[in-house]
Amino acid sequence: MELKPTWVVDLSNDAEGIVRYHILGMAKVDKGGEVYKNEMAIEARWIGEDWYFSGLRDVIEDWYFSGLREVIND
Repeated sequence: MELKPTWVVDLSNDAEGIVRYHILGMAKVDKGGEVYKNEMAIEARWIGEDWYFSGLRDVIEDWYFSGLREVIND
């Protein structure tokens, strides 16, 4: 899997010490020998002394806007 980032959304919350980013871009994915490109996203979180990354997601709109709703409602 390759992901070339085109957009980063900072969803960090300084008051709670949460560092979180949604990273969106064009991904090149090999799925069982079938290679395709698609807009995809991952989430990155800084926890303690390490970065943690979610799995690759291919539904950017649902994933991004659900994360945005979390920030607005906080």
